[in-house]
Amino acid sequence: MKNNSYRSTLSPWAIYRWISPTYSECIKRFRKRGDAEEHLRLLRQATPSSRMEIVFDLSNADLSGD
Repeated sequence: MKNNSYRSTLSPWAIYRWISPTYSECIKRFRKRGDAEEHLRLLRQATPSSRMEIVFDLSNADLSGD
């Protein structure tokens, strides 16, 4: 699990697809916001009816400093 936290810290920008008002899934993570924006633009062209957002997500990261 620590490896997942480390990876989340390296790539905090994520594209989430909202499936319902209470459920979403992470599609892909990025190190740079610009990369996430470009990928989101392409995803929206391919699937315009899907609701997707870019999120700065450190929820899986261990920020305690230990």
